[in-house]
Amino acid sequence: MPLTTFGARRLTVFKVIGGCVWHGIKGFRNSPIGERGSGAVLAIKARAPVVGGNFGVWGGLLSFYDCGIKHIRKREDPWNAIIAGFFTGGSIAIRGGWKHTRNSAITCACVLGVFEGVGMMFQRWIATQNKPMAIPEGAEMPSPPLAA
Repeated sequence: MPLTTFGARRLTVFKVIGGCVWHGIKGFRNSPIGERGSGAVLAIKARAPVVGGNFGVWGGLLSFYDCGIKHIRKREDPWNAIIAGFFTGGSIAIRGGWKHTRNSAITCACVLGVFEGVGMMFQRWIATQNKPMAIPEGAEMPSPPLAA
């Protein structure tokens, strides 16, 4: 399943929910007591374009590197996303210096490794749930219910 389709939508939902919770709590805490509800909403509205822009850059770089790595390696496996995450994290943090770039690249690769691992775990679990069951020998097929 390519990240550019279903995975990108799933990540977008996580980012939207996380951004709303984070900035909502921050706006709630930084507002006066009588204005906390509206302060939370205003903080979410103020930071939404920034969060969306950051996610757009991250998603675009990840897709760029993922497609490039698929083309170079000529195979489709979870390592492509992990390597692309490493390059994406490093590219975004390049202005922060060598240590920040290294740490961000490793962190992003680990996060995408967890995503890929959890995805493979769910695929394996769903595959075992949908296994066809064999009918034991000597057992009769159940008759269909009679229509009235």
